[in-house]
Amino acid sequence: MNNNNAVNNSNFDLDQLMSLQPPSKENPFANTRVADLFREQARKTPDAIAVEMGDESMTYKELDQRSDLLSSALVETGVGPNDIVAMNLSKNVYQAVGILGVTKSGGAFLPMDPSWPLERRQYIVKDANCRVAIIQGQFKGEYDGWFDGRFMVVDDPVWDDLLQQAQSDESVLGEQPTFSNPNDIAYIIFTSGSTGKPKGVMVKHLGLMNYQYAMVSLSYKDKGWRCALSFNYYFDAYYYDFFSTICFEAGTIVYFENGLALDGMTEDDNIQCLFTIPSLVAALSSIPDSVEIIFVGGEALTGAAIDAVMKSSAKLVTAYGPTEASNMVCTRTVVDSNNITSLGKFFPNLQTYVACPESLALKAFGEWGELLIGGDQVGLGYLNRPELTAEKFIPNPWGAGTLYRTGDLVRFGADGQLEIGGRIDFMIKFNGQRMEAGEIENALMSIDGVDEAVVLHRKDLDGPDALCAYVKPSSAVVDGGANLKANLVLPKYMFPTAFVGIDSWPRNANEKIDRKSLPKPVAIKKVALAGDESNWEARNEMDNQLRKIFADTLKLDLSNVASIDSDFFDIGGDSLGSMKLARAIQKDLGVKLPIAKVMKCRTVAALSDEISNMSKCSSGSELSMPPVVASHAVDDNATELFYPAHSGQSYILKLSHDYKAAKSTAYSCPMALWIDGDIHLDCLEQAMVSMKKRQAVMRTGFMRDPYSSNQWLQVIKPCDNQLSHTFIYGLEEVETEEQALALYREDCATDFGAYALTTGNLVRSRLVHVQSTGRHLLLIQIHHIIFDGLSHQLFWHDFSTLYAKAVSEKSGVSDDVVSSCLKVPQLEPMPLQLIDLTQWQLDTSAHPEMKRQRQYWRKQLREGRLPLLAFPEDKPRPNERTWKGWSIPLVIQPDVGRRLVQLGKEEKCTPFQVILALWSLVLCRHTGQEEVVVGCAFGGREQDAGLSNVIGFMVNYLAMRVEVPKDTSSGSIRQYLRSTRETVTNGILNGALPYNQIVNECLPSLNYESNRPQVFQTMLSMAGTDGWANHLDAGQFASAGAEITPIAQCTWDRCKSDVRIRAHQLSNGGFKGDIEFNSDVYSHERIKALSESLVELATSFAFAADDDSVWSIPMKKYREPKSGQLARQRSSVRRKSSRRTSFLTRQASSLRSICDAALAYDEERRQSLICIGGKRNDSMSAILVA
Repeated sequence: MNNNNAVNNSNFDLDQLMSLQPPSKENPFANTRVADLFREQARKTPDAIAVEMGDESMTYKELDQRSDLLSSALVETGVGPNDIVAMNLSKNVYQAVGILGVTKSGGAFLPMDPSWPLERRQYIVKDANCRVAIIQGQFKGEYDGWFDGRFMVVDDPVWDDLLQQAQSDESVLGEQPTFSNPNDIAYIIFTSGSTGKPKGVMVKHLGLMNYQYAMVSLSYKDKGWRCALSFNYYFDAYYYDFFSTICFEAGTIVYFENGLALDGMTEDDNIQCLFTIPSLVAALSSIPDSVEIIFVGGEALTGAAIDAVMKSSAKLVTAYGPTEASNMVCTRTVVDSNNITSLGKFFPNLQTYVACPESLALKAFGEWGELLIGGDQVGLGYLNRPELTAEKFIPNPWGAGTLYRTGDLVRFGADGQLEIGGRIDFMIKFNGQRMEAGEIENALMSIDGVDEAVVLHRKDLDGPDALCAYVKPSSAVVDGGANLKANLVLPKYMFPTAFVGIDSWPRNANEKIDRKSLPKPVAIKKVALAGDESNWEARNEMDNQLRKIFADTLKLDLSNVASIDSDFFDIGGDSLGSMKLARAIQKDLGVKLPIAKVMKCRTVAALSDEISNMSKCSSGSELSMPPVVASHAVDDNATELFYPAHSGQSYILKLSHDYKAAKSTAYSCPMALWIDGDIHLDCLEQAMVSMKKRQAVMRTGFMRDPYSSNQWLQVIKPCDNQLSHTFIYGLEEVETEEQALALYREDCATDFGAYALTTGNLVRSRLVHVQSTGRHLLLIQIHHIIFDGLSHQLFWHDFSTLYAKAVSEKSGVSDDVVSSCLKVPQLEPMPLQLIDLTQWQLDTSAHPEMKRQRQYWRKQLREGRLPLLAFPEDKPRPNERTWKGWSIPLVIQPDVGRRLVQLGKEEKCTPFQVILALWSLVLCRHTGQEEVVVGCAFGGREQDAGLSNVIGFMVNYLAMRVEVPKDTSSGSIRQYLRSTRETVTNGILNGALPYNQIVNECLPSLNYESNRPQVFQTMLSMAGTDGWANHLDAGQFASAGAEITPIAQCTWDRCKSDVRIRAHQLSNGGFKGDIEFNSDVYSHERIKALSESLVELATSFAFAADDDSVWSIPMKKYREPKSGQLARQRSSVRRKSSRRTSFLTRQASSLRSICDAALAYDEERRQSLICIGGKRNDSMSAILVA
């Protein structure tokens, strides 16, 4: 298969990916050292100048002999393979002597800059256990008192005497060691580390020689060229020009003090080649005509750099590569400003993969992911950092060897080459939205007049956070950035809120832009978009109040809701946000609006008018429900208290008791985070005890009601100091971070068990201390029966605040100081507890509104006469319900996603409603059904604003029966969207009735099967798959002297439904998620095909004509197994389904129209797919998986 065919596929398999891999070629230098190649070159051109700087220079012969002398001296001191030799040299020709001398000795050189702080150099020398250091005489005094190794003073006159003797007696040079192992360390580059301590990257000889061989093969340079070297020798880009010039090309290295000194180049310097960074190329006042080629790397290529080179006669080549992959892995000759982000062709003997940073699942073409590099150039890891090495250097899941995780965001372009989109590290979360800084920067640089741009999330301002764009030149910023906003092609939430003009970038020691030194914006000016006809002025006080509520709900600066016509969904809101907005309106204005009304009136103006036209909390049946009130005092109980379990708890208890869910990890919520810095176990303990006192549900257990075997009771444990055994494992000690992570994986795989449900031990935690690094790992595991999605946010807010307060009190700081100076907020009081919601459910069970909602669900769900999902099963369904599962990634491309959202807006549909329509359609198209029932989790706290800070499992489940008619008169794209919108809106409007009441009281005809979910077998969740870490605020831990880093949730084989889709919209407009499925029922291949079908259907749906039928638009279908395999499937399924045949045969006539679509299965199987009219078994309640 050729590359063009491979890249034209929207998805690819591993074979297709392999067709795009760099070629494997025999490297003639694989078992050679650069030092040996240099020696050979020195014998060919002994009198040519090898290195020069100013008035100093050395010929090839002198450099060869001086490095031989140094090598011999190093060998005499005991230096051999993998022994690390420190070098502390300023920019001069002696750097070349040191590098070649250490390499010839077999050792590994470690370059340091004399200008570095002494403490940094001391740390590096001790970390690397250097016993020998090569220095200049002027720096010898800096090593007195702390370095007990040997010095080699490279500029000592004694070397001149030895060199003079060597002219007549070469034996003075000594014998040089022979090269043995290409996997030995060639050199070590120390880079900054996330912990604040530098880390050493170990580069091997094989990696160094592979990229040198690749570059020589590309014939970029001619023999004898003079090459300008401005990089510092502790920067990896130094070594391309250095080694290629003197080992392969018989050229001359011309040292420049730094990158800025390149601007002083003249024709007299006779420079043919230079290697620098793009921003410095753009800053050159001129490029001499002698320059033949310019290599750039180290930062993103810019249009300004391209323009500067195109004005000269030089060729421009961009290079990319991390130090951990031996510096350079690919190059591209740049001919114009098109495809500015393309990385070019990767070198031979490498492997490249684009994978999800969280799951390492391979990404499809056009989808952004993390670049993973394998092959000969992958380094040996980080010196003395086994945990970090294990994290960044991983076994290759798709082949042999090791992969390095670059942290760079890339994707496959249309030409099969990789494009770079920035760093995963530069991912920004601003106003609740995730976005990539590089995407905004590229959009800014596409605007005429903008040469370069840097985008930062500024959290250090006196006012609210700002998304700040720094733009060069400063003249590109007009009227506070209004000109740039008017031309930005980005979603509005990605627009910078501040613009700063820059004429000269601050730079760090590596001459890259120093982002930390960029100035704060002086003022943040609210800028209206050109042509915006919205109302910008509030009409009354109600408008002003609602503007503030909008901003607070979405965590926006008030200026982002400047217009009273701003659509809530356009500025970052969604269905979940609508619920929060409704609660905030009730809390702040005393007006209780139905969620459906909030979703319909989505602007400040519309909501203000709606509220003005109604009496507060008095009109309409939806508004007449009584509020939730504090009915029980549970904040200081001295004895156990017994109350009925509420609906959600009863549901999970049913699963746990009857279907062994307690023995599964499906209902466990594990969390883990690294803690660097100060940690106080007693304060963590105190914070957890305070949490349990504050949130009664966290000290709750469950038991059967002794007077009613079908009912459960929640048992609230006493609120006393006996809660102190919170960290049930105390403080544990391990040696390595990997051992600590193993404990986390162990927690993820450990269920709570039925015993925990009865004793109330539903919060488990442990603190692990890693002796080798001093870090701590905090592990917390909470049972789902007392925890839901919003509970994550509430828990971490309260827990971190209580911990910071405990640390401050321990230090003797008063509450006033804690609140004001340390910015530790006071927690709001808890007017309600979860038990109050339980009581409200009991009190309102007979309310007229609840009766009306029962009537709605009875009609909507046809009293339980519902179709089972007729999705073909690949395995005999087990006799008992199982939770074993897996997931398949799902990605909808940005152009498709944006069109889908726009189509939804035109029909007043939310993204949730659009995805629900697509999911229902793809299932019906696969099964031939004209309707499907999809389960959707719904907030559960909308009954009263007082529940907004209550932890607990409060979600309710709505069964959305989506109709997908084949009748072309009612099955067009837009008609289908409108119908789906009405289904969702009505469901939310009737969402106060608990799900278990719907099942038990509204569905008398529901056919019950104990081995599958009832009512609905598929679910949709419009939430991110990134997990609880999104809700973590590090601020309070930081105020207590600790820096925290959340750990991605463990992946384990659990499934909460037959098949469930999770999706959320990305900042680029696309959608990302996965399809989770029961692997005891469905095959990986079938669900993968379902994912592909959904992606293709989404594209067809987005760009179809308005009157196209939803049944006619293109969609890829799963190709059933061949006949022999199908016969085996039929046989196994027939054995499973025979016990239901007699009942189903009597219903065959009513099933025929639906079952005929399942042509791949026999009559007996088809009849078992849909169950209509069966009487519900009243001794068992129906199942729904959360």
